[in-house]
Amino acid sequence: MIEKYFKNIENAITDDALRVELKEIQKYVHEFEKKIHWYECILNALDKPVSVTDLNKNMTFLNQIGLTILNKKREEVIGKYCGDVWNLDICNDSQCCVERLKRCEAGGRSEFQLENSIYSNIASYIKDIDGNKIGHISVVTDITTVRDHEQQMRQSEEMHKAKDKMFSVVSHDMRSAMGSLISILRLTIENDEDAELKTVLLQDATAQLEKNFEMVDNLLCWAKSQMQGIVATPSFFEIQEESHNVTDRLQNMAVNKQIALINHIEKQQIYADRDMFHVILRNLTTNALKFTSSGGEVTLTSELKDNMLIIAVKDTGTGMSAQVREKLFKLSESNSSYGTNGEKGTGLGLILCADFVKTIGGKIWLTSEERKGTTFYFSIPTTN
Repeated sequence: MIEKYFKNIENAITDDALRVELKEIQKYVHEFEKKIHWYECILNALDKPVSVTDLNKNMTFLNQIGLTILNKKREEVIGKYCGDVWNLDICNDSQCCVERLKRCEAGGRSEFQLENSIYSNIASYIKDIDGNKIGHISVVTDITTVRDHEQQMRQSEEMHKAKDKMFSVVSHDMRSAMGSLISILRLTIENDEDAELKTVLLQDATAQLEKNFEMVDNLLCWAKSQMQGIVATPSFFEIQEESHNVTDRLQNMAVNKQIALINHIEKQQIYADRDMFHVILRNLTTNALKFTSSGGEVTLTSELKDNMLIIAVKDTGTGMSAQVREKLFKLSESNSSYGTNGEKGTGLGLILCADFVKTIGGKIWLTSEERKGTTFYFSIPTTN
């Protein structure tokens, strides 16, 4: 088109000197076109979107990768407002890279999200030979992977802090429990002649050992899951019989606290990891006994819904506030807590329950009201 333009001018000029000057101008224009084409080739070869806008943020150029990301043709973007081209509200916002460039803020850098990707946009001024601002050039970089990595690093750091806190809590509680046990055993030895007192002390020692065993067993299960990952070995088994194996072992704890432990779980085949089921039910039932006062009840029931069996562990205990409920199942929020008889707990058992229930394909949730009691529910598949 420009060749035709020069040809028309040349035909209209009769002065030879002007014709020579026109040829020189034409030569410079051709060189300029070559340079423009060369720069466009460079920008189109980049793997990052590069756009050029005028001072009103209207598009004058967008390289090939930018067109590919937007799935648009060049004629669809040239002359259009950048916010309309990218379909982004941020272009009208004060956080737009061009607006931040005007304020000399953050080096003209901004971030925006397009579908499932996060992009960083850095803008600079384009100036003419006299230094006057005539437009902007911006480079867009996909930083989704970087942001994902940063998120993973933060989560990993938070997890390490939570684990350190958990080990601190568990080690303190175990040290206290072992100290109490040593004191009881020493008193037993020193009062060898008092048979009645000796029996009481041995009962206390047995109860203390049972608490320590539960704590150590939970800690070992959790440590194994952290080192090797949680791997389930599911199989079909009868849940009523397995649930009674758990509650029978906890009857002594219930009797000592004068709590009625009632198991109404009905016969039903389930498909789950047997050991994980034991850990889940044992921890939830122990927790219910721990926070129920003398004369209370802990009741286990089951209900079949579709292909899932819902197990409920209901107590008439102290219940929980909304703040306490929000912190359950979170490693970072675990702390020592005390039952109605001063029994210590770390919260590790509930964290194990949540992990194991998820692994076997179920869900765990609860309802609770302060001074009225708590009911924990968890679901288990009945089919493969």
